[in-house]
Amino acid sequence: MSRRPTGSRFRVQAALGTAAVLLLAGTGCAGEAESAEGGMGLPVVGWLDEPTTGGTAISGTMRVADNGCFHLESDSAHLFILWPDGFEHDGAQVLTGDGAAIADGDELSGTGTVLANSDAVEAGGGKDSQLGQAVGYCAEGLDVVVLTEVTSG
Repeated sequence: MSRRPTGSRFRVQAALGTAAVLLLAGTGCAGEAESAEGGMGLPVVGWLDEPTTGGTAISGTMRVADNGCFHLESDSAHLFILWPDGFEHDGAQVLTGDGAAIADGDELSGTGTVLANSDAVEAGGGKDSQLGQAVGYCAEGLDVVVLTEVTSG
């Protein structure tokens, strides 16, 4: 039978438990609201070492994965999204540069480039880079769509 801590020992254990919860809450993922506690933020084109060139018409449905990351789903692909610079996230939605909200299930179209997972990591500075870590967390086994323009959402 375990003994319940009492007095100062209990307060120390409670404080350590609270600190652990706060630390984990600050590690965030793309779908969590940005805050002073940290988190990776919304992955944007500026995370690439060099901008992508060219672009094709891209369309699909924006999905919020179970881990809070944003994906683009179409009949032919399921991709991790790298958003245009100036976009932000607010909880489980993405805010465009002009403040329009894109939420789970919204149709999305624009211009962009699809990169193989490993090419995206390399273009972002390697697996230890900000983009490399985001791709590792959000896009294991998925290719990455680099959206340079969003025309609807």
